[in-house]
Amino acid sequence: DLKAGVKVLFKCKITFHPQYQLSLAVEDINPEFTLGGMEVKIKEIIARLEKEAILSNNKMLNNPLDFTKIAVIAPSEAAGLGDFKKDADILEKYSLCKFDYYPAIFQGKETEKSVTSAIMDALSKSDIYDALIVIRGGGAKTDLHFLNEYEIAKSICLASIPVFVGVGHERDKGLLDIVGH
Repeated sequence: DLKAGVKVLFKCKITFHPQYQLSLAVEDINPEFTLGGMEVKIKEIIARLEKEAILSNNKMLNNPLDFTKIAVIAPSEAAGLGDFKKDADILEKYSLCKFDYYPAIFQGKETEKSVTSAIMDALSKSDIYDALIVIRGGGAKTDLHFLNEYEIAKSICLASIPVFVGVGHERDKGLLDIVGH
């Protein structure tokens, strides 16, 4: 999907009509160009996190012995959150685990600020949580790419508790999968 902030390479035809002026008709779009740009950005962020010596910090944290209180960051009305809550609600019903939800915007230009803020809010109470979970259902690769931002990745790298990531489908691997626990 064409959205603000997505770089595209396209073939177009430009025509001039005396009555309608100049028009541009897109004839073809090269998706490899867009996806290739995304991969370059991810590699640059990984290199920056490696240089700062924090890339693997979250992976090196120990798993908690028990998962009794979990912070969850997700888009508030996402289908993926609904799927997650079906099981989480059962665990809460039987007092096996408590979940606190921190909503965030996962798509669009506000994603980096919104998700980073939600992570920081949850981590400000990290002494009460066993882990943090970041979840979002599947979607187009370009939709998931909004999460591939430096500040989001850095906040996960510096988290004092394990951060588990469930974003997209199993075949989707983004920056958060690389830096998360």
